[in-house]
Amino acid sequence: MSVYAKTRKRSLVELLHEHGISISYDRVLEISAQLGDTTIKKYVADGIVCPPVLRRGLFTTAAMDNIDHNPTATTATTSFHGTSISVFQHPTKDDRGEEREQPRFGEERVKKVPKLPDSFTNIHPAFFAKKPSPPYGGVIDPDATLLRLQLGHEYEWLQKVTTIEGIDGEVNVTWSAHHASVKRSPPFETAYTDYCNETAGSSQDISSFETWCDSRKQQSPQFQFWYLVLSMELAILLLIRSFREANFILYCHSLAELIPYVFANNNVNYARWLPIHLRDMLTLEEKHPHVAQ
Repeated sequence: MSVYAKTRKRSLVELLHEHGISISYDRVLEISAQLGDTTIKKYVADGIVCPPVLRRGLFTTAAMDNIDHNPTATTATTSFHGTSISVFQHPTKDDRGEEREQPRFGEERVKKVPKLPDSFTNIHPAFFAKKPSPPYGGVIDPDATLLRLQLGHEYEWLQKVTTIEGIDGEVNVTWSAHHASVKRSPPFETAYTDYCNETAGSSQDISSFETWCDSRKQQSPQFQFWYLVLSMELAILLLIRSFREANFILYCHSLAELIPYVFANNNVNYARWLPIHLRDMLTLEEKHPHVAQ
């Protein structure tokens, strides 16, 4: 039975039977059918589909996961969709639980395993008689000041890559290495602004660059396309950097920038739920300040 359960090969069971070290393949199928029949009868008697090895009176948790066999893979021939369910029990030193009665074979022989109870295989749909109308909470727009500053840092990296590649094509400056090498201090005020030159990537530089891009987009459709691609990629990089730097505010701003591209790419589920998630994050400090801290 163990060999057949692990290999599912009839030829191997018959070979072992010919050498006198295993029961016949037909007997294996008969025992397997009896096991299934007895177990399912116990499910029906208990009113619940629960493995017989589980004990009564113990704290029990379960984990479920979706199983998808991808038919587009190079080694795939068919597709499969199912649900994996794992059940865990947590006994203590003083409480080991109560053992349940194990299934016993009946005298009758069966050749076919009956179906599982309908309560396990058929899930009744849950729906409202009338669709509830969610309350309208108004529009929340994140402040774009921080986003412009962070985009300036990304353009600094692009400018650095362009300059270095123009000098030596063998030098490769990665995005992660650039941001890891930059130490950004919090903003502060200074009395000598008029005497200092503006640094690269300042808000004035970004404004002039965006003005130039707006004029170019009106003149060239191809430029507009590649500008959209650049904007989407920079928004993705900002989202990744918010994870690495644990920057919650940057996470909200970069997510707001990505939502229009999710709609444009027809990602229905993300387009439906990301705006709700963004609103929850923007109102987190107001509704749940202890969680926001």
